[in-house]
Amino acid sequence: MTLLRLTRPVVVFGRYRLSQDPLRLTADGAPVAVGARALALLSALVEADGRPVSFAELANRIWGRPNVEINSVQVQVSALRRALGEDRDLIATMAGFGYRFAGSAKSLEAQSQAPAASESAPAYPLSAALGIPNPSTACVPLRRTPFIGRYAELSELLGLMSTARAITLVGASGLGKTRLAHEVARRVASHFPDGIGAVALSPQSPPENLVRPLALALRIERANDCSTHEQLAAAIGARRLLLIVDCCARLRASLGEVLARLLSATPALQVIVTSTEPLWISQEQVVAVGPLSAPHLRDFRIEEALAFDACRLLLTRLAVLRDTDRHKLSQRARTDADRSAAIEPDGCAPDAVSMAALVTRRLGGAPLALELAASAIAHRMNDGVPLEAAMQAFANTLDERVARRAGRADTALSPEAAIATVVELLHDDLDDETRAQLRWLGIFGGEFSRDAAIGMLVQIAPPGDGSNADAARTRARCEAHLDGLLGVGLVERIEGKGAAVLRLPGPVRLFASDALAQRNELGRAAAAHARSLVARLSTDLQFGVCPAGDERGRIELELDELRAALKWSVFNDRFEIAIALIEASAPIWRVLSLATEYLRMIRIVLTRVSASASLRTREEMRLWKALANELLLTQGPRHETTAAWRKLYELASACADDVYRRHALAGLIECLPETWEMRRTGGALPAYEGIARPCLEDWRQVEA
Repeated sequence: MTLLRLTRPVVVFGRYRLSQDPLRLTADGAPVAVGARALALLSALVEADGRPVSFAELANRIWGRPNVEINSVQVQVSALRRALGEDRDLIATMAGFGYRFAGSAKSLEAQSQAPAASESAPAYPLSAALGIPNPSTACVPLRRTPFIGRYAELSELLGLMSTARAITLVGASGLGKTRLAHEVARRVASHFPDGIGAVALSPQSPPENLVRPLALALRIERANDCSTHEQLAAAIGARRLLLIVDCCARLRASLGEVLARLLSATPALQVIVTSTEPLWISQEQVVAVGPLSAPHLRDFRIEEALAFDACRLLLTRLAVLRDTDRHKLSQRARTDADRSAAIEPDGCAPDAVSMAALVTRRLGGAPLALELAASAIAHRMNDGVPLEAAMQAFANTLDERVARRAGRADTALSPEAAIATVVELLHDDLDDETRAQLRWLGIFGGEFSRDAAIGMLVQIAPPGDGSNADAARTRARCEAHLDGLLGVGLVERIEGKGAAVLRLPGPVRLFASDALAQRNELGRAAAAHARSLVARLSTDLQFGVCPAGDERGRIELELDELRAALKWSVFNDRFEIAIALIEASAPIWRVLSLATEYLRMIRIVLTRVSASASLRTREEMRLWKALANELLLTQGPRHETTAAWRKLYELASACADDVYRRHALAGLIECLPETWEMRRTGGALPAYEGIARPCLEDWRQVEA
């Protein structure tokens, strides 16, 4: 295929202008120094408008003949990328084929003819045409730290985005798969006018109910009503949407089945999945994600070290951490160590770069290990230790730990082993109370709110004198320890979800949960988490829950916690906690339209309580009330609902509990169709109306 010459006099993309007569490139009005052949290559790629262009087509455009060595084309691409600098990723590599322009270009003439602001076209034309609210731009995750390296993977992924419907990033935990997926989303955001959604599937999510979290991530209207892939596909329709899914091993097969059906039923949906293994679906393109490039030799020039992504990540992360610490100095006078806090990779002393290369070589380029190592080094610098000395001290400690694990300090570690080693080092630097709190946070299986973490930590803290002042001190102490864990990176904030949503990185969570099991503290932490959840849910029950906005995000997090807490309490025969969770969580299940799952959980708890060795009449009574109540509200089968109320009445009579007996009578009245006819005609209610009428009226007011 022969490329046609551009006929547009000036093409604009980002801060660049490409003039055709004469061929000239400017950035922010200043000329860009680049050769004529590289400019001709850029012109050809821009003209293709996102379509991959083969080596032969580019050679024919630049040299006038297709039989040019591929290396010659690659030389021009390298020159063009150098000229573009930070925007080098506009030129995406199509492995084994050619290149593609990854930006969005418009002619200057087209821009001048754009409608006035008062007549501007909708930002999301398809959504507007379908009457769908505009998607939130917050769907694209925020980026709090610079994105380092990964040029080859980015180029490959940006190229695949033009041809592949499903891309799975495969690699070990801690290698930056999610960060890479989010970076791709930022760069292609303009190609998805109807929105980008991201979701991390919780291990607690039922495999048969994955459609709903995907619908919520895509901001689908009435997402709670999407229970099948057919409903979700119909809701998506022809919209151009990008979905990013962090998948855990337990849900991989189920997710693959759901995505395969969705992709076959929707023409414009694209998906990026991060996982430890492929999904094995027909439309999947698998991209392996490995460690960052790190120096493997002892002898190298200092300028060569900074060419490795691992070294740049370590030094850049140090710069970010030190910049944060400088802000914390506030009104304090700065010491010499404070004045040296500004760390720029290209401006580091040779000794610092040499030590950074040593650390990255030891850690094998694993991104999470490098970021945690930067936290450990920054912690030493906070004590007034110079950069080079802090790095040397960390490297010595790392060598000792590696020698202890593998027998030799220069043993090459796998990414998993490197991350585990640095986690152990950071853990050893913590005080005893902070170590304990890190272990207890291992009870969370996925994302959690800051309030949930503090509530659990306060619940498990040693009891004080019971005064309000003592409770305030305990909470402040827990918050300080949590902030310390955030500061060293053992707890991280979730990008794009605000400062209140947290999680432990996968390897850290594994370390913490293993430590809980080894110290036989798993039950204690799980009980504290469940009790704190009951307290939060009881507050919701008292003041109500809102099914929209940020409140919905909090409810979603509580749902994952609720599933985990119910599972633990039921199968460890902690029935009092399980029943309290069932009673306090009713509004959440209703707000999220999960009545079926709620009823199933009630029946599971009821079965376990009924099968217990001791007689638990009162516990059964409370569960039968929850079951009968939910059946009535969800308009379950009349015979089943009536039977539930009758069972409640029997148990309440056995316990001589008039309150529950009145609830049972009110429920039975609601189940009798004759009741409504008699009320409509003004007839007399049965003889037990004296006991039933007040609770019936109260019932209707509460459930309204």
